[in-house]
Amino acid sequence: MRYVISGTMLLLCASAFGQYGYGPGSYSIERWDEDYSYLKDPAYRTDFFDSIKYIPISADGDSYLSLGGQARWRMDYFNNTEFGAGTQDENGFQLFRLLAHADAHFGPNFRVFLQLDASLEYDRSGGPRPGDVNDFDVQQAFFDVNFPLQRSDSLLFRVGRQELIYGAQRLVSPNDWGNVRRRFDGVKAALSLPNDTAEIFLVRPVLVEKSHLDSVDDHTAFAGIYNVTAFPDVWRDAHAKLDTYLFFLDQTPSQTTGVTYSADTFTLGVRPHATPGPWDLDLEADWQFGRYEDSAICAYSIAADAGYTFATLAFMPRLALGLDIASGSPNAAHRFNQLFPPQYLFLGHMYLFGRENIIDLHPELTFNLPHDLTLDIAQHFFWRQNTHDAVYNLNGGVVRASDGSDARTIGSEFDISLYWQIQRHVSAYIGYAHFFTGSFIQQTGPHSDEDFAYVSFTFTF
Repeated sequence: MRYVISGTMLLLCASAFGQYGYGPGSYSIERWDEDYSYLKDPAYRTDFFDSIKYIPISADGDSYLSLGGQARWRMDYFNNTEFGAGTQDENGFQLFRLLAHADAHFGPNFRVFLQLDASLEYDRSGGPRPGDVNDFDVQQAFFDVNFPLQRSDSLLFRVGRQELIYGAQRLVSPNDWGNVRRRFDGVKAALSLPNDTAEIFLVRPVLVEKSHLDSVDDHTAFAGIYNVTAFPDVWRDAHAKLDTYLFFLDQTPSQTTGVTYSADTFTLGVRPHATPGPWDLDLEADWQFGRYEDSAICAYSIAADAGYTFATLAFMPRLALGLDIASGSPNAAHRFNQLFPPQYLFLGHMYLFGRENIIDLHPELTFNLPHDLTLDIAQHFFWRQNTHDAVYNLNGGVVRASDGSDARTIGSEFDISLYWQIQRHVSAYIGYAHFFTGSFIQQTGPHSDEDFAYVSFTFTF
């Protein structure tokens, strides 16, 4: 715990150096999504790192190399892990992640992207968790071939190791909170039209091997079609869009991943979302079908989030209410498969539970403070959707078996976090979460309340 307190003091005593730029040169969660071709004009080269963001490799400047990277340090501290039953750590532990990439553009229609990763963990009692450590490996390595069509239309093919990110990331996320980000090996095609984009992909997940080169999961295949349609003339200035998708997950038994069943899971989803200021609205609904061993799959998930920003008040507070529901059942064929979800983003910052057999109602209040500070406060109320089924984590493992309890209330979680964009290249955040155990946890085993504190600094270039 003393390390968390020290990190907190460092964060609060650090000085701000500037304003984060949201225009050209801003950093994306996916570094391959950044476009530095504008730096061909020397007048735009205002940042110290611009000299490596655009390195011409052809006389006309249309071919160029862009270099970048990120270093992140985080300290995590948990109290009463697994509601008091797990290995306890009185001092917390540290996570380090280093990412470096090279993005080579050979004209407007061909590019090669390479990203390397080194993720380390120190001082965690019980050793690193899955996804904490990857000594050195290839995070992403792919090439793109782009075929211009009429006007602004284009068709892109991507082949190689790549990260996937779709919609609000509820089901398919690179999981940036994790120390080792999620990626896949495979192919993807993307069609871009005015007010419409469509992607189709076929990939296999990459398994983390820690001290060896990572290998692909030969027992899992993941494919999908994802379409986003914009409606600029239907709801003006609301950025109204409709996401529709169909995912297919094929799994066979594997000792490496611990999968003991065969399943073909189809996920059909729809997500309308808009920001008709001062409101913002997001609704996502999924239905799953297919086969789980000899049973027909029938499962569902619903997620909704609505917020209102009081733009005329001090600090522009945003008040929001979210609801997440995912089906559960003792029969796994009727339990929602959460696919490849993120930590931290939706179901509480402690990431105790996954999107299986869960109901989560969460009011939230956000303040935009001076000096690029953002304060976020949320309360999560968790229930079991099916009182005959267990509660599961983000990896699909059992957090607490039902054990005959008919109690629905799992508990509640209080989250508070402070984010600081210190300057364009440096950001930090600090947070605290407390989980209050409910009747289901109290009736089925150890039931101490849990605490989670964390602090992080990130340098990006």
